[in-house]
Amino acid sequence: MKHHRPFYVVVSVFFPCLLIGLFTENVRAEADAEEYRANVARIERQILDTMYNLAMSRIPGYKQRTTEERGFPDPSGEGNPDPVRIDMRQGAIFETQRHLDTAIKGEGFFQCMDGKSGEIVYTRCGSFELTPGGTFCLVSGNVVRLLQPEITVPEETLSVEISDDGSVRARKSGQTELEMLGKIELATFCSPTRLKVLDERFFLETHFSGPPTSRDPGFDGAGVLKGRSLEGSNVNTPESLKELKRLKTIRKAFKKGRA
Repeated sequence: MKHHRPFYVVVSVFFPCLLIGLFTENVRAEADAEEYRANVARIERQILDTMYNLAMSRIPGYKQRTTEERGFPDPSGEGNPDPVRIDMRQGAIFETQRHLDTAIKGEGFFQCMDGKSGEIVYTRCGSFELTPGGTFCLVSGNVVRLLQPEITVPEETLSVEISDDGSVRARKSGQTELEMLGKIELATFCSPTRLKVLDERFFLETHFSGPPTSRDPGFDGAGVLKGRSLEGSNVNTPESLKELKRLKTIRKAFKKGRA
């Protein structure tokens, strides 16, 4: 005589297995969807970074940047490092023949102070101008930032000469010798790539960059200056265009595979 398992026994075994299977499939599907969203978001972010770098590629002293994934909070309590990572490689130096233009060849940043807030910012852009009072400054929109330490050019000056060691001299009417006005100093950092981006030209000190150290150009690891010149951006336009095309192809493949 055949003995059949009671129906409730079959159900009690089969139904939980079915639920576990469905749950596992749902978890797997959610994980796949999350991975897809993360991959697409990463590609989109890389595309935006590349497009921004290309848009800024003609700005003197601009340093290309990328956005990194945020890590765990820093144990020091200072919070996460800025997700924007800066490429501090040297840009090409080109002559402008404008007597206030100054390029840095090597390490270091010009130091400037906001005339209103007193905030100190750092830049590789040496496209200097003079305030109405003759002080070296950088102008960004309505914001005027004074070079630190301050250097003021007398009203009767015919031209300004900037030496590779940072010395600033003036040629005045009726004088044969140049008059010393001051010296440009450069700020260096332990980790300059961890400076905070303020805008396309200026940076701020952070806990991760370390404090600035003022140095004379050409000494203690600081670069030298080149007058009547500017440092171009370090964006490689042909390579960036090629990378942009590659990223868009990957994005298209991701979305096509998901459709």
